[in-house]
Amino acid sequence: MFLQHFVGSSWPLLQQAFQTGLDIFSLFDIQFSGDREEVASIRKAAVQAARGWLLVTLNEFQAGRVPAHNRKKLLALIADAFGSELLIEDNPASARAAIRDLDDSMLIDSLFTDIPAIVGTWHPQLAHTLAPLTGANRDWQFYKEQIQASRARGVKYPCIILGAGGQLGIGHLPDDFPATHISDPEEEVLFVDNQTYAEFTTVITWTDLANGSVQSIQPKC
Repeated sequence: MFLQHFVGSSWPLLQQAFQTGLDIFSLFDIQFSGDREEVASIRKAAVQAARGWLLVTLNEFQAGRVPAHNRKKLLALIADAFGSELLIEDNPASARAAIRDLDDSMLIDSLFTDIPAIVGTWHPQLAHTLAPLTGANRDWQFYKEQIQASRARGVKYPCIILGAGGQLGIGHLPDDFPATHISDPEEEVLFVDNQTYAEFTTVITWTDLANGSVQSIQPKC
């Protein structure tokens, strides 16, 4: 049901990724203990998926379908994961042979994070990557005035909130929230980042917001 109605048939690679996760998650779960034949079967499926995704990545790279701004990133990710054992800039035949020769254990170790990141350079939906939020054309003085107005109304923890989808807005934290102390409201503000798997709250300066020093927000163009 999830594959058909949530992922959908228009995204075969995402369907394959979801099914692969269901099939092999136990290899990455230290609580799992299956019999020898079962573990061997799961490892075989994991290795097959890893090699398959690397071969497709090679095809995409050689065909010029990896976006230009991601080609260097792709090569760096492959170098970090496989070193000199896989050089996809080489001729296609040599690269395919290198993928076939990669050690099974290395492929399994890379399947959890490295290979999804590699595939994500040409199929970003797999790694759920979003374009970084830009700080261009932001009226930070307006944000500051709104935060100051909230404080004047008695709001204890007004803050700048960065949503999971890249939305930037103004909100407040609960009064009993253990927020970091702000020493100078004229210079600092609470910043709540929801773009990762957990919510992070920190204190940043208005200057850092304006000049693009906040990691979650790109500087102005």
